[in-house]
Amino acid sequence: MPPSGPSEALILSQVTLVAPLAGGTPVTILDQVSLSVAEGAQIGLAGASGSGKSSLLYLAAGLIPPSSGSVTAAGTALRALGVSRLDAWRRAHVGFIFQDFHLIPELDALDNICLPLTFGSTHATRAGGSALALRLGIPPRGRPVRLMSRGEQQRVAVARALLLKPRLILAD
Repeated sequence: MPPSGPSEALILSQVTLVAPLAGGTPVTILDQVSLSVAEGAQIGLAGASGSGKSSLLYLAAGLIPPSSGSVTAAGTALRALGVSRLDAWRRAHVGFIFQDFHLIPELDALDNICLPLTFGSTHATRAGGSALALRLGIPPRGRPVRLMSRGEQQRVAVARALLLKPRLILAD
């Protein structure tokens, strides 16, 4: 009988990512990367600008496919999912905090936090989004996020990522 313990939230196995540069010249961004992260673990990635940290997070979220190797996240082999199933899987299992937040500038904090509610049925509610805004100290209603400080915008992005209570939270 295998030992009981925490399951793996994220497994990258021999992942390589190759992308073309301008002119079509291929560049290897990640080369044979293997990583295993247990459920509940918190890790940080450090490296120089351009070293592949964001690319690794995009792979883990299924936003880009690896050139080779495999990614298993929240118990699912991502390569096995088609585009629509991958979108549904990501909505159910991944909270992503983008480096540039990707907020809608015209919307206020609560509308940005609750944006995931518009993409399908979920257990989350606007009241839950409001409670997250309160907990993170951001004004939920009123002014558009384009008028908020960068720190307030960051907290809005964090609240949006937490709203659906994902198994995997990725912050770039």
